[in-house]
Amino acid sequence: MRQVRLAAALTIGAAVLTGCSSEQQANQTLPSMSSATASADALPPLGPPDFPMPDEAREMTPEGAEALVRYYVELMDRAQLDSTSVYVRELSTDCDTCIAFAEGVDYYAERSYQFVGGAIRLDAITAAGFSTSKADFAISLHQEALDVLGPDGSPLPNERADAADYPGSGITTVWDRKRSSWLVRELTIA
Repeated sequence: MRQVRLAAALTIGAAVLTGCSSEQQANQTLPSMSSATASADALPPLGPPDFPMPDEAREMTPEGAEALVRYYVELMDRAQLDSTSVYVRELSTDCDTCIAFAEGVDYYAERSYQFVGGAIRLDAITAAGFSTSKADFAISLHQEALDVLGPDGSPLPNERADAADYPGSGITTVWDRKRSSWLVRELTIA
């Protein structure tokens, strides 16, 4: 029931090294430091232009997966404020809770509703398991009280949600090779 409540509140609320067949000087066959840096910098940006995904979340490490979790929760909060689910969708894959959240944001945006309050915050995170392409975390979420205003700016009393804590939540991230990034695969809110 609490999971449904938060879901409802949230919705309202590469380098490749190759050999050479002919003998050449090393400085002619190996990339310079500046070209190696350019390759890393050449990754297409993810997230909103004014709030891009941190570089650490694009590292295939436990710290990178945790950076994605922290960023994603902040991105969910911004999705409510900006009335757009584009980036929340972009950074999840087959995540039912993420899809429900995004659809809720879109629903309210289509009706020109405005969120007031409802900040979503990550209170705690603990690594629960890591492999090279998957990371699981136990998390604790908090959402501030949320009011929704109609197109005319008046409060919609049936859309109000009280502040709530969700200490038994969890999130699973998976590595996406094509984007060189962690993505949210599963989000449980409890």
